[in-house]
Amino acid sequence: MKLTDEQKQIIEYEENQVIEAGAGCGKSSTLIQKALAFPNLKKVYFSFTSASVKDMKKRAYDSGVKNIEIITFHGLAHTKFIKSGQYKLGYNPNVYGISKEFGLKQDNLSNKIVHHAIKWFELFCNSDLETIEDLKYIETIESEKAKKFVEHQLENIKRMTIDIWDRMDKKKLDCSHSFYLKKYQLTHPTLNYDLILVDESQDLNPVQLDIIKGLKGVKVIVGDSNQQIYSWRGAVNALKSFPDYKVFTLTESFRFTQEIADLGLKALSFKEVYDSEFDFSKVKLIGSAKFTPQTKIKTKAILSRSNISILEYLFNYLDRYESIYIEGGIESLINTQSGIKITDLIYLQSGEIDKIENFFVKKFPSIEKLQEYYEDLDDMSIDGMLKFVNRYKKQILFQLVKINEKLTEKQFASITFSTLHKSKGTEFDEVEILGNFEQDWFPHSSPNTKEIDHPEGGKMSVELEDFEIKKLKNQMCEELHLRYVGVTRAKYKLLHNWEWLNDSTEEEINEMEQIKKEVLS
Repeated sequence: MKLTDEQKQIIEYEENQVIEAGAGCGKSSTLIQKALAFPNLKKVYFSFTSASVKDMKKRAYDSGVKNIEIITFHGLAHTKFIKSGQYKLGYNPNVYGISKEFGLKQDNLSNKIVHHAIKWFELFCNSDLETIEDLKYIETIESEKAKKFVEHQLENIKRMTIDIWDRMDKKKLDCSHSFYLKKYQLTHPTLNYDLILVDESQDLNPVQLDIIKGLKGVKVIVGDSNQQIYSWRGAVNALKSFPDYKVFTLTESFRFTQEIADLGLKALSFKEVYDSEFDFSKVKLIGSAKFTPQTKIKTKAILSRSNISILEYLFNYLDRYESIYIEGGIESLINTQSGIKITDLIYLQSGEIDKIENFFVKKFPSIEKLQEYYEDLDDMSIDGMLKFVNRYKKQILFQLVKINEKLTEKQFASITFSTLHKSKGTEFDEVEILGNFEQDWFPHSSPNTKEIDHPEGGKMSVELEDFEIKKLKNQMCEELHLRYVGVTRAKYKLLHNWEWLNDSTEEEINEMEQIKKEVLS
C-alpha cells in the first residue's frame, strides 16, 4: 500500500494523538498500517458494531497484523459479565415487561411512571455518572406537560429507576446490554494494552469515553467531527476530549470523486451559521477516485432520514426494482422504537382489537388515544408510524407481502435501502437521497420561541432560553452532519432534489445564508 504524506506522519508518531479524518479518507487502512508499524506492542482496536469488528479482523489478518484484539466496547464488557456467568442477558426494559415484573396495574399513571423510569435508567447507563441520583433527570425533559408530570411524580420515578437497577444487579431481573456496559465502566477497568486504537470517536457515549480515559497505554483517537450524528442518544465528540493530544488530519478521500467531495464540502459550509466555533476555511476534502465513461455503476442505494420515509417510498415505487435489500431488515421499517409492530397499529385503527398481539396496545380504545398517550410522554417516536397507518390503513398489509417477496441478500439486490444513520461506514457507486432539504430538515418558523400551555387555557408563545437555542443550533449542526454523511456515501453519482446543492448563483446562496442567520440569530 502506498501511503500519503498525511498517513506517514500519523504512523511514525509514537505518542498520544487525535486524527480528524474526512469521509472515505482511509482511516481504517491507516490504523492497520499503524498496527503493523508496532508488531511487538500489545494492541486493542475499538469499533462500534459487530459487523465492523468482523470486517476489521479480516483486514488485519490479511495484512499480517499480529498481537491485536479487535472488539466493541460491549464485547469487552460482555466477556467479563455475561460469558463469565455473572449476569444473565435478557431484554431491554420496556413498559409492558417492567410493569409485569413489578406487578403493576396497566393504567396510564403506572405506565407513565414506568416509561420515565426506563428512560432515566437508560440515560444513567449511558452516562459517566456514579449513581442514578447524580443524573438530573428532570432537566432532560423538553415538553412542559411531561415536565409537570415528572415534577409531581419525581420520587416515584426515581425509586422505580433505582429498583430496576437493583433487580438487575442482584440478578432478580435479567440484565440489558446497557446495564452490563455501565457495570463494566463502574469497575474503572485498567487493561494491559500498549497501543489503544479507537475508531468512530465522534460518536462515543460518556460511558465508552470514560472507559478509554481510564486505560493506560498510547492512545490513537480517530474520527470525523463532521460525522457526529448520534448526540440525540447521548453521544459526545471524543475528538475534543483530549486537548493535550497532537492533532493530525486525513483529507484525501479514496472513496469518491472530487465532484462528490465538493458537494460534501458544500453541505458543511452551512455549518458556520449554527456553530460559531466552526471554521469552514480549515476543512479540506480531496476526492481521488476517477469516474470515466467506461466506469460501471454496480451498486446503488436509496437513503432517507427515517424508516417511515423508506416504507412510503416502497409503497409508491416498489415496481421499479426486481430485488431489494433493506439495511436492518424489514423489521426496522415495521417496528417502532417503542417495540410496537405496525400490524398492531393497523388493527387498532380498524377496530379489530382481537387481532392485536401487543397487550399494551390492546388496552387503548382507539389509535387517537394511543397517540395522545405518547404526546403526553413527550415521545414522538411513534408519530410518523401512526400518520402512515392513518393514511394507508389496511393497504399496508398487502404491500408488505409484495415488499417481502422482493427481499434478497445485499450482494444479490439491485438496490439497497437504508436510513442515513445506518448508512454510515458504507459506500455505493450511486446514491439517491430522499427528501427536500429545506422542507424536511429546517424549521418552518422561528425557533426563538416555543408554545406552552396558557394558565387560563389555550397556548402562549414564550422566548427560548439561551440553553434551548444552543441545543437547537446543535441539532441543526447534526442535521448537516447527516447530510454530509449521505453525500459522501456516493462514489461516482449522487441524486437529490436539493436546490442548494445545484449550481446556485451567488445571490441565491447569500439569500439562503441570510435566512438561516435570521432564523437562529
